[in-house]
Amino acid sequence: MKSEKGMEITKDLEAALLKDRKLLMVFGKMKPSCHIEYSEYIDRAKDAKIKAKRVESIVGRISKWGFRHNLLQK
Repeated sequence: MKSEKGMEITKDLEAALLKDRKLLMVFGKMKPSCHIEYSEYIDRAKDAKIKAKRVESIVGRISKWGFRHNLLQK
């Protein structure tokens, strides 16, 4: 899948973002460099368990970013 800004997103991150449309919207507002960094960070993991932990961590970062920029509400 490609992000709104045309950057490739790893399938693991895509699956997590599609579960929560608000997070997908927040991710779309982030800089393309973040899209690349997050996808590469997840892809570098060889083990599925590590990939899952990294996806969970990235989803948390995206959520925090959304709250800081008033895109999400508590």
